[in-house]
Amino acid sequence: MSESEGARHALLQAIPDLIFRFDADGTFLDCVPTPSIPLLAHPDVFLGRRVDDVLTEDHAARALEHIRHTLSSGTTCAHEYALWLDDTRRHFEARYSPVSDNEVIALVRDVTYQRWQTVERDALNAISSLFLDCQALAPVWERVPGILSEKFDYPVAAVELYDRPTDHMVFVGSVGLPRRDDGPVRIPCDQTISGTVVKSGEPVIAADIERRPDYALPGLRALGVRGFVCVPMRNDGRVIGTVVLAHTRVCRVPPSLPDTLQLVADFLARVIDHFWAQEGVRQRQVRLRLLNDIAIGITSRMTIEEIVRSAIGQIYDDFPTLRVAYSTIDAHGQLSVLTSAQPEGMSAIAGMSADLTAAPEYLAGLRSEEPVIVEDVSSDDRMTPLRDAMAAGGTGAFVDVPVRHSDEVIGILCFDAPRPKCWSEHELTTLSEAAAYLAIAIRGARSERELSEHRSRLGTFDEISKVILSTLDIDAILDILGREIVEAGYFRSLMIATVDEEADAVTVVRSLARAPDGSVDKGAQNVLGTRYDLADPNITAVVARTGEMAVLTGWDDRFDSEFTELDTYPPQKVAYFIPVKRRDRVLAVLATASDERDKQSVLHRIEAMSPLLAQTAVALDHARLFHRTRTAREELHAVVSCARCLLWHATVERREPDFPAGRYLHWDLQSFNEDAAQQFLPLDVAPGSSYLQAWYEAKLPEDDGPMYETAKNALMGGESRYRQEFRCRDRHGALRWLEEDVFVEKLEPDRWRLVGVCTDITDRKASEQELHAANERLGEAVDKLRQTQEQALLNERLRALGHMASGIAHDFNNALTPILGFSELLLTQPDELEDTAVAREYLDMIHTTAEDARHIVRRLRDFYRARGDDEAHSHLDLRQIIAEAISLTQPKWKDEAQALGASVRVHTDLADTPHVLGEASELREMLTNLILNACDAMPTGGSITIRTYVETGAESTPAICLSIRDTGIGMSEEVRRRCLEPFFTTKSAHGTGLGLAMVYGILRRHDATVDIESAEGVGTTITLSFPTAYDELPREDEPTPAQPAAPLRVLVVDDEPVVRKLIGAYLVSDGHGVVSVSSGEDAITECERQMVDLVVTDRAMPEMSGDRLADIIKERFPGTPVVMVTGFGPLMHHRPESVDAILAKPVTRGELQGAIAEVTSEDRREAGSEHG
Repeated sequence: MSESEGARHALLQAIPDLIFRFDADGTFLDCVPTPSIPLLAHPDVFLGRRVDDVLTEDHAARALEHIRHTLSSGTTCAHEYALWLDDTRRHFEARYSPVSDNEVIALVRDVTYQRWQTVERDALNAISSLFLDCQALAPVWERVPGILSEKFDYPVAAVELYDRPTDHMVFVGSVGLPRRDDGPVRIPCDQTISGTVVKSGEPVIAADIERRPDYALPGLRALGVRGFVCVPMRNDGRVIGTVVLAHTRVCRVPPSLPDTLQLVADFLARVIDHFWAQEGVRQRQVRLRLLNDIAIGITSRMTIEEIVRSAIGQIYDDFPTLRVAYSTIDAHGQLSVLTSAQPEGMSAIAGMSADLTAAPEYLAGLRSEEPVIVEDVSSDDRMTPLRDAMAAGGTGAFVDVPVRHSDEVIGILCFDAPRPKCWSEHELTTLSEAAAYLAIAIRGARSERELSEHRSRLGTFDEISKVILSTLDIDAILDILGREIVEAGYFRSLMIATVDEEADAVTVVRSLARAPDGSVDKGAQNVLGTRYDLADPNITAVVARTGEMAVLTGWDDRFDSEFTELDTYPPQKVAYFIPVKRRDRVLAVLATASDERDKQSVLHRIEAMSPLLAQTAVALDHARLFHRTRTAREELHAVVSCARCLLWHATVERREPDFPAGRYLHWDLQSFNEDAAQQFLPLDVAPGSSYLQAWYEAKLPEDDGPMYETAKNALMGGESRYRQEFRCRDRHGALRWLEEDVFVEKLEPDRWRLVGVCTDITDRKASEQELHAANERLGEAVDKLRQTQEQALLNERLRALGHMASGIAHDFNNALTPILGFSELLLTQPDELEDTAVAREYLDMIHTTAEDARHIVRRLRDFYRARGDDEAHSHLDLRQIIAEAISLTQPKWKDEAQALGASVRVHTDLADTPHVLGEASELREMLTNLILNACDAMPTGGSITIRTYVETGAESTPAICLSIRDTGIGMSEEVRRRCLEPFFTTKSAHGTGLGLAMVYGILRRHDATVDIESAEGVGTTITLSFPTAYDELPREDEPTPAQPAAPLRVLVVDDEPVVRKLIGAYLVSDGHGVVSVSSGEDAITECERQMVDLVVTDRAMPEMSGDRLADIIKERFPGTPVVMVTGFGPLMHHRPESVDAILAKPVTRGELQGAIAEVTSEDRREAGSEHG
């Protein structure tokens, strides 16, 4: 190298850029890299190669173009380009300058940082200009993503808004993404990354979603997105949406990009909020003007119908592309359109009506407080029953807003669109505010009308009250009340029934009706005198009994069919039964009726009558009290004269005693009738004395003190009544027992009025003494009888237990038959094992029968026992149970019969019957017993026919019937009658008599019945009848499988080699390491030799039990889980403290997996560590 060339290289190396030297055809002659600019390869790689061998086609073409331009013009030129370096988008500026006639140098500068500095400014300026040019948001959404894509150099850009009410993200604008013609894309927040950003308020950045499984959503993959950045649009602490930039290749985000994009997004949020605020103000002004127009069009003299028509017209003027209507809805779901205004092309619906009961969800929405919004009638499931009617009316979308008065929906304000439509917030708010204002106007019109009626009503009620309160004649009160109410026009008819509180009855005493000329006529006179007990189901008696008003529309079964017939009763007639009460007492019942259209009006009248009814109740109560008092006075005089009792009354005052130990209660005691008292208790009355004085002296002295204390405690304790017994002697010296019942009324703080009734209980006392002695003798006899009975019952239980123990073999033999039969077939016919389907079927039947055998002991315990509430039945298909039972018994009726030279055929005739409620294993065992019994009854062969069918008898409830008929030897009448008895058998030593008896027990637990038809030499037919399962099939949740535990080192302890091997096989199949030992001592040795993660041990083992082994393991190796396997699992009510889980033999693989998952869970380990 010459000296000048060396100086040039030194100068070039001092410049902090990447420098290349090219010849005229673009061959790299030299390069000088700088530490800040990484190259893709060593500089020597470039030397001697052309640019089109190194750069992309596009970049190579541009480089050659600038090299040739520089050489031809002799001037400097420059261009920018971008490259992906280490998955990062880098921007470079290349300046080409000539150094000779055929050589050019290129100075390359990394301008990525400078570019991002201008991106923020350019993007903000472009968005600002866009908003200034646009008067609506729609064009903004179309152009903002393009600006973002261009300025930030990303092929995919999108703006999403957060729809808070529905919790969805709405794509309002995008580039690089597919478009939809049916409106913006809406995605639930929990299904998109943008939803995560909105909820957290923090940006999410991913250079490669394949390396972030939590970001690799199916939607992103479907669009081919690899890298993206998503930032929230924030303003005033709110997140209103997101801005997304994405690339279809792995893309490392430059450090400055998120902050720059966040500034742009926040600016965009502020501008959008400002735009929304301006739009909201404009829309609010429109709504206020509309409400003002509605108010101007309404006058105080308008009827409700005129108010509605005026408001609908004003609303339609502001929304001329929509149909605006007002409807009413009655209690039966009948909708009537009062008025409507519609554009050309949409039909008028005023006067139309519809039954909405076919669409209950839609009807419930109309009766709620919220608008019913339907954006597409053709796809909204709520509108399926009404879709044809909507289509006929030209309705593609609609909004219905309830017009409410208090808690009552008085009308529906409707917006209808001819095509599917997404309703704007402005439209919904306008409709809601108009409905609210309309409700106020209607309420005002109603109030004006009701006020006028109320004034008239008060005047009438005042006149009625004055008259009825001025008399104590019950008939006069009822006549005035009924005549004035009907004559004033409040009710068209009126029935009055009075309540007899003493007889617990109600009687119809008045029936009035209003004639066409306004006069009052007698109503239905045939009902007068009709009397109902208060316990009667008649509606009049019900109201009299409960005190609750009843309002009934149409026929009701509680009506009296003697006066009202179902066939002729109008369905729109409303009956009202109104109690007349004073406090909680019902004194009378008023009844009237109206058409359903007048129901609300009548109810308002009844409510307004409350003060009048209260005055009527007072008048009736006073009149009855007067009548009752007068009658009681007369009756009391007669009773006191004839009764065999002593009546007295007294005034008692509390005074200071005359001496310290004296009594402070002073009595002024008088008798009601001394002549009657002498007849009751003859006493010698001294001259100048009184009967009560003689009565006081006749009491036994020892009873005087207790009597005073009883009275004192009752009065001081505030009691209203007390009772006591005492003795006295009559004039003949005879000892008499008396019972005194005293009623107390407190007059003042230290003053009371008492009324006492004394009756003779001498005979009762003598009877009580005799009864006491007899009870003592009876108790001794009962004790002896109970001891004898308990001994006899014990003997009978022991005898029955012995019989049942001998019968267990019968049931286990039935269960073992298919196990032995199918296993023997597999062992003796190895070719069956090659047929996988047959072998699998045999093994399934063996497994099923083995599971059934687990329930034998429980079913024996449950013999003739009602099922407990905690033992739920399942929906079962009898056809499946029958098929399993036939398959299980095939070795008996087919193979064994053929081996004996006989032929047994099984026929089925199974109808498609409803399900029954039951337990599959019990029904399967029951059918197995019946089929085996049928086989035993046909030693020389025959046929068995099994049928299912539905039988509807005299009762309305159908039964599911299952019959089993055989052609065997049959039974005599005596055997048929006794065959269901426990332990009755005709099979000599080969039977236990538990087969059919257990069948009967199973049927009883299933609420089923059995019918047996049989004759000797003909055969036997057994018919079982099950109730139908009418309730819906329960949804069976899929059981959550035990999560596979991480591989563990498991120690298996069991003295039975087969059990050890089975459990070990289970564990090995799940990937665990297994160590097996046969005793507790070996287990401890193994634990000391190596660490184990889990111990699975038997409970009953010689020398050291499983309980003891568990205690030692927990003591020496705390934290090691212990799972105990025992044949006594169901009998262990409490888990030993050292045992983490118990499994009952036989153990299934799933049960073992579940136990391991439970004892090795994180929560269980932490709990075990704390305990340790």
